[in-house]
Parts: sequence; structure tokens; C-alpha cells
Amino acid sequence: YEAHQNLDFETRDKAGEWALQLLTNADRLLENHPTLNLQRWIDFARATSQNKIQQDKYEEDARRILTVWGPPKLKLGVNDYAARMWGGLIRDYYRERMAGKLESLRLNKPYDNRT
Repeated sequence: YEAHQNLDFETRDKAGEWALQLLTNADRLLENHPTLNLQRWIDFARATSQNKIQQDKYEEDARRILTVWGPPKLKLGVNDYAARMWGGLIRDYYRERMAGKLESLRLNKPYDNRT
């Protein structure tokens, strides 16, 4: 962020790519851990029902409790409530948010991390 503020866009972009690669590497490592991966959590949530619609709802709720508590349509709630570092979650949530933030800096546009 400091490089961006100092208009050193080359350093900003290199640091951003480095950070994204670190997140990718951490995700790959954690996906292989028996308890530190998102899929295990999702599987537990989906296993509580045989009904496809209910399974989808339970999966949505399981993902939300790890990231944002509160009504999704109103964009209220506590962001990063649980902040777990799990394989799959880093890739699909944290890395994507960081990529979005970096893109917003490159485009000089505001970034809403609740989207």
C-alpha cells in the first residue's frame, strides 16, 4: 500500500503478485492437511441433509459463518469473523479479495471487500 501511495506502481504490482503467490502456496499446502481444508467443513454441512436444496443452504451458511456473519443481501455483519486459514478458503475467498483490492488500486477505484 505504501508503494501505491508513493506512486511506485511497479513495486506495488510486484509486491501484489508476490502476496498472491504466497496465498496460492499456503492454500496448496493446507488443502493437503486432513483438518485444515474447506472441503471437509462443507462436506460436514452438506451431510446433515439428504435434500439438495437444504444441502445447498447448509453449504452457503457454512461458508458464511467462516467469512461474514450477518444478512448477505443487506451487506451487514462482521467481516472475517472466523478468519480461518484453510485450504480452499484461502484460494476462493482471501486470495480473490486480495486480487480484487490490487485491481482496484491499479484502476484507482474504491474496493468493497464485502462483495
